[in-house]
Amino acid sequence: AIRDHEGAHVETLTTVITDLGGEPVEEAEYDFGYGTDPVAFLTTAAALENTGVSAYDGAGQFIESPELLTAAGGIVAVEARHAAYLNLITNEVPFPAAFETPLSPDEVLE
Repeated sequence: AIRDHEGAHVETLTTVITDLGGEPVEEAEYDFGYGTDPVAFLTTAAALENTGVSAYDGAGQFIESPELLTAAGGIVAVEARHAAYLNLITNEVPFPAAFETPLSPDEVLE
């Protein structure tokens, strides 16, 4: 289900960015090195989802388009649910703080 949500998020953001005259970034390829280890996979997925929530929160200040802000707001809520679920099944606190920590683009890439 999470994979399908992520695909829908990419499709929505790509469409909205294109409709607004922007150019979406190219899809990248990643190798996180977990191979077939399910625990490593889930740990990596949790880290990515948590980072994604903070990335959306950090990007919010730069969004000027109401259409893009609406799309991003709808997505970040679902990303937070993904993060909470993955935190729970990897024995982390599903909701570790009262507020999320927004990240800058450089912090996200780091």
